[in-house]
Amino acid sequence: MKKEESFTLKAEREQEAMRWYVDTKQLNGEKIIATEAPNKYSSFDNWINSGTTEYITECKIRVDYNGNQIDRFGGAMFEHTKLAGILNFQETAKTNQPILYYNFFKDELRIYQINSDPTSYSWYQKKLPKDNFDKTLIWKWVTNLPKTDLIETIKYK
Repeated sequence: MKKEESFTLKAEREQEAMRWYVDTKQLNGEKIIATEAPNKYSSFDNWINSGTTEYITECKIRVDYNGNQIDRFGGAMFEHTKLAGILNFQETAKTNQPILYYNFFKDELRIYQINSDPTSYSWYQKKLPKDNFDKTLIWKWVTNLPKTDLIETIKYK
């Protein structure tokens, strides 16, 4: 598979997951609207409208792991470059929408509130795959999100 095809497939999977979330919320009587980000290379994936609030959202699909495994690893991991990219977008667009991070695991969806102040997190370097296409390990600045940032968990039926 070529890199472009890999990125397209990843973006499609993320949009499918977000559609599932919106549909699940609508089944429970909540009106949520998801709008796809400007392009598949954006630092975020969607805008979500809930009530009168619009959120910027990042989505990760980690179906090889369940929630308990993620907890044993220290919690959901979030990359500094993602936050920096979102903050750069917000600055350019002159907006300050709250940021949500959707983690789709094997057994549940976890939604985290992301603090827009990067100094509020403890960042460390970890060797991780460059991206979904290139599995070459490179150093990345990441943080493990604390449970206090978790705003919702949806268990799959």
